[in-house]
Amino acid sequence: MLNKDEVEVVVGTKSIKHLESLGYNIPKVKNKRGDYIIPKGTKINVKVIDAPRASVKISIEVKCDYCGTIYYPNIANYHRGHKEISKDACRNCIPLKTKEINMLKYNTNSLKKISEIKGFILGRHKKDGDIVYNAFLSKGVTPMFKPEDYIVSFQDLPYICTIHKEKGMLYRNYDSIRDLDCACKFCNIDKRNDEKRYTFEFAQGVYKNKDYLLLEDIYNNCDKNMRYICLKHQSYGIQECTLFNALNYQYNCDMCKHDILSGENHWNWKGGISSEREQIKSSAEYYRWRRDVFARDGYICQCCGKKNTYLEAHHIKNFSDFPELRFDIDNGITLCSDCHSLNKKGSFHSVYTQFNNTREQLEEYIQRYKSGEFNELRLKNIS
Repeated sequence: MLNKDEVEVVVGTKSIKHLESLGYNIPKVKNKRGDYIIPKGTKINVKVIDAPRASVKISIEVKCDYCGTIYYPNIANYHRGHKEISKDACRNCIPLKTKEINMLKYNTNSLKKISEIKGFILGRHKKDGDIVYNAFLSKGVTPMFKPEDYIVSFQDLPYICTIHKEKGMLYRNYDSIRDLDCACKFCNIDKRNDEKRYTFEFAQGVYKNKDYLLLEDIYNNCDKNMRYICLKHQSYGIQECTLFNALNYQYNCDMCKHDILSGENHWNWKGGISSEREQIKSSAEYYRWRRDVFARDGYICQCCGKKNTYLEAHHIKNFSDFPELRFDIDNGITLCSDCHSLNKKGSFHSVYTQFNNTREQLEEYIQRYKSGEFNELRLKNIS
């Protein structure tokens, strides 16, 4: 049922005469030569029954005659849906409309009977019924239908599983069983559960084969992180990975990945031209120090309080002047890029440079930041 009788249409060269013959007044303007023309893109409101019936660009507001939902088909689909019965159905109610049409035309909703009435031109040829029947037999179930009952491949057909007889009559269509070992859905569920049923002993063996010491006492599922220590890199501390990753990836330990992709093994190796500072900052000790600093500070910038942003580990006493404190966690603090990077106006290093830094400078900077002293510098940096 139409919810609105009128619709806005664009007046085109092909529809001008049609609309004028129906009595619609189309606005015209006078051009430079004195002729009256219709400007391109002119729109007028017309009744839905007068709009171009083949239009697929004009949508109309329709109310479903079955559930009352408002939907918006194009005019072509609206008229196409009225060929059999003058009722409108939304997408969810199309099956109800189809059943009503079948009852009016054939006095039945049975695909088999409709196929017989139409001379078996609906669905597959009758000889395919034997193929489908034998397919169910070969999948380890007992078909409860006759070959001639088969009409289309998406038709649900009854069967009884010899293993799950207590489930009674079950239904599957031919499309869903063709690539399965068994037609019974409960047999397939049992098979998947058996394949995924790993034990704690199995998980322990997987981690042991990779030289990992598993720290967990129980196993839940293959997608939950399990804590371990890599025996090759014990000083790196506790790490985590799932059993799925342990089974499917060669390297789970961060330092094992680093070793295999560092030095001559790296694709960008240029003969060892990196400076001492660069080599230290790509070492396992530095990675561990930075990780421990972040973890201690809760992955939050200790100056502005930002989290879920790019973080950097700042050496309170200079990296170059105090080599003995480079990996001391008490000599590190978590700062965000805006508070730490030399390239950001108002950051610690842009104010105090990168030389001869002290704890007093850091404490002074945090106090000045919280008082709002660097707000103007930061706004200039953004602009």
